[in-house]
Amino acid sequence: MWRRLFLFLFLTLKVSPVDDYNKDVFNNLCGITKRASSILRLQEWNANVKHDLEEAIYGKRERAQFNKDGEVDFGGDCDLFDSGRSQLCSFKGRGNQGTGRNGCFADSLIGTVLCICTPGNNNPKDLCSLGGLETVGVWSGWELREHEKNLFKKVWEKIKERCTSVTRSELIREDHSRTLKKAVTNVTSKLRYDNKGYFYLSGDGAGDCSGTNRGNICSAYKGSDKGIAKVPWADKINEAIEKLETAQATASTSTSPIRMSGSPAAEGAPGEKIDLAGQNEPTSHETHDQRESDVTDTQKGPSTGHSDTAKSRGQRSTQRSRETDTASLANDPEEDGTLITRQKCVLIAALIS
Repeated sequence: MWRRLFLFLFLTLKVSPVDDYNKDVFNNLCGITKRASSILRLQEWNANVKHDLEEAIYGKRERAQFNKDGEVDFGGDCDLFDSGRSQLCSFKGRGNQGTGRNGCFADSLIGTVLCICTPGNNNPKDLCSLGGLETVGVWSGWELREHEKNLFKKVWEKIKERCTSVTRSELIREDHSRTLKKAVTNVTSKLRYDNKGYFYLSGDGAGDCSGTNRGNICSAYKGSDKGIAKVPWADKINEAIEKLETAQATASTSTSPIRMSGSPAAEGAPGEKIDLAGQNEPTSHETHDQRESDVTDTQKGPSTGHSDTAKSRGQRSTQRSRETDTASLANDPEEDGTLITRQKCVLIAALIS
């Protein structure tokens, strides 16, 4: 009897569909997205850190950039000829020949999660244990149509529920940087090398990430000359953390400590939920260089030419302003009555003369 029971359980588990395929990978990416979004919210005043984290989470404007609703805009540096899942999720390209214009989704955290968790052909429909995606279609092959774009939005809605919502008490914790750096290293250190110059996140480590089967549900990154995976979103996060740590070290020696919880989002009830995706809309209509230029211009103030003009205008307006001030003094005396007294003296002097 026990033998039959064990055999039944074994066969049941053997043939049951795996509904949590890529669950562990997703949980790791989800944690990274949440921590990076938290730092972005707290450091929204820091232009350099904000720029790097926005690119890490949402992607580059010139490549493929997502917004808070999961919609994607493609830039000129993303090859849209035959833009299918393989081309967007892998830097490898067709026939192991990367064009330098592919891997646009693998650039960012959101794009990578879509590559890992969007259903494809002949594989579990409930990837990453997101649930509720069994009937919304699949993304596979070498085409990117309106259907796939709508599918991305559906998957992103599921991702937002788990990866971009924190309580205020979670938001203001001071270990975001350290925990985030450790989480990124944990993911990148487990990438699978194919001995051909590319590293795989999920999949069988040999496919084209086209979504045609379970082994092709993946994202692939090119290796450096030193045999290290070049993961754009991970590199951007590490750059942001380095800049943040440098700023904190500088602030520790000054009288003005750096703000980690000065954002309005950090104020309020500790248990209140914050939608980080809604707060952190990427600044897609201006570049980082433009923002830095604006800051520099503001710091410099008006140019010499403008100051000369201002001086001449000031001279012309001096007489008018004095007359106006004299007239207004009678209507706006100070509490001690000194202005009224001065006005009376002027009037008496005029009568005597």
